[in-house]
Amino acid sequence: NFSGSASEQRCPYDERPVSPGGDSMTSSLECDLMIESLQKELGIVRLELEAIVLQQIL
Repeated sequence: NFSGSASEQRCPYDERPVSPGGDSMTSSLECDLMIESLQKELGIVRLELEAIVLQQIL
């Protein structure tokens, strides 16, 4: 389960300068969304890799 460790890591987006009058909540929300979409992509890639490995074995 990646959700716990991923959210604890520092997100590179946090280092981005916040625009004047902007608030930092936006960048941290964007960061959470990026983490979510990356986790989905990782899950898909992992399933594809497992399928390839199973084909090699059979």
